[in-house]
Amino acid sequence: MIATIPVTPARAMSLIGRGVFIELLRRKDAYVLLVLVGLHALAVLTVSIVGVQNPATGTFLLNLGLTLTHFASHLLVMLLAVRQIPAEIDGRTLYPLLAKPIERRTFLLGKWSACTACGAGALLLMVVLVWVPAPKLEAYSLGLLAQALALQTVSLGLVAAVSLLLSLLVPRGVALVAVCLTVFLGDKVASLSAAQAADSPFERPLRWLLAYVPDFSKLDLFTRLTDGIAPLSVAAFTGLAAWGALCTAAALALSAHLFERRAL
Repeated sequence: MIATIPVTPARAMSLIGRGVFIELLRRKDAYVLLVLVGLHALAVLTVSIVGVQNPATGTFLLNLGLTLTHFASHLLVMLLAVRQIPAEIDGRTLYPLLAKPIERRTFLLGKWSACTACGAGALLLMVVLVWVPAPKLEAYSLGLLAQALALQTVSLGLVAAVSLLLSLLVPRGVALVAVCLTVFLGDKVASLSAAQAADSPFERPLRWLLAYVPDFSKLDLFTRLTDGIAPLSVAAFTGLAAWGALCTAAALALSAHLFERRAL
């Protein structure tokens, strides 16, 4: 009799994460975004060699690069996470995994952790590409940079969780559009919607609904960094990180519940 080696949750998550990483390398999404950031870095390097005399210009170039990095890393995680479960179901590659047996929540956590790790790695690489060649004619806080990177990682984890959740509820294209609107325009859409519904019967229900939509702008400190503002206090930083982690846990818990009840 051939002895079977049990698959532990950690081992299962590692194997699932490896599959996500291999998929990322095979697809062109990451390369396109890295090339985009690389072109900006090359342009900034060229400008720096020519010479930048105005501090405001140097700050503008750095802010533009960091904003591009924020956009590219979050878009990468969206594109990666939103297709994970639907692609596994459509390709019928999910069934052998669940027959190991691997619990569905373990499968989900493996996908989420891998998507988050890929996004965090891409974020760090792109920030280096932007930060190194940028002309630094003004003082920027390295402590605030560390806080910004940490909260960006929390934000990427939240994006991955929300993308996985929506991919279980709606088609991939609709999920991707919904996540994009929430991440990049969520705070503006929420403010505009609340203003439009003011003094109407829909104001209270709308405000209640908007309270459950994560505001990703809270986790973006890049503009604060380039504005030369001091780092967040320990309490403020911890509160933002805890808020992001709580929202991520809630999205993952709901995703696991829906995934467990879903007939495959």
